Amino acid sequence: MKIFLLFNLLSIGAFAQPAPLRVTLQAQAGAHRLLVDGKPYFIKGAVGSDYLDKLKAYGGNSIRSNPRHLDQAQALGLTVLVNLPVRAERDGMNYDDADAVKKQHEAVLEIVRQTKNHPATLLWALGNELDFIQANVKLHYNAKVWDAVEALTKEIHRLDPNHPVMTVVGSINQ
Repeated sequence: MKIFLLFNLLSIGAFAQPAPLRVTLQAQAGAHRLLVDGKPYFIKGAVGSDYLDKLKAYGGNSIRSNPRHLDQAQALGLTVLVNLPVRAERDGMNYDDADAVKKQHEAVLEIVRQTKNHPATLLWALGNELDFIQANVKLHYNAKVWDAVEALTKEIHRLDPNHPVMTVVGSINQ
C-alpha cells in the first residue's frame, strides 16, 4: 500500500504544470512598475526566437515572439511577450470590414484562451506598429484600428486578468 501511495504522489508531481504567472502593473511615485507574482520584474530581452540560449547566457529574461516559442522559452527560464496576430492596414487588413475585424478578433481570443495559463506568458502584445505607414505609400490611415485594439483589450482582460495587454507603435516621429 505504501508503495502504491508513493507511486501515485510521484506521478502526480511528474505531470504537474507550473502555475501561470500573475503579472500586474503597480503605480508608484508617478511611474509604473511591472510585478510578476508580486515581485518587481525588469524586462531584459529581445524580439524573436533565434539565439535564445545566448539571450539567457547574457542575462536576458524575456522575448517578444509568437506563441509557438512558449515551451522553448519556458525551458530556458524566459518569459514571453506573446505577439497576437492583429494585422495592420499596410498588410491588407481593412478595419471598415466588420466581418474581417470579427474574424481577426475571434482568432486572437482563441490564442489567448489556449495560452493564457502557460507559465512563460508574461504579456499580450496586440499587433506590431499598427499605426506605421511608410511615407512613400499611398494608404489611408484608418483610426478604426484603435477601436479594434480597444475591443480586444477589454475582452482579453475579461478572459485573462493575470496578464497585461500592450501594443507596439512605430510612427513616433510622424
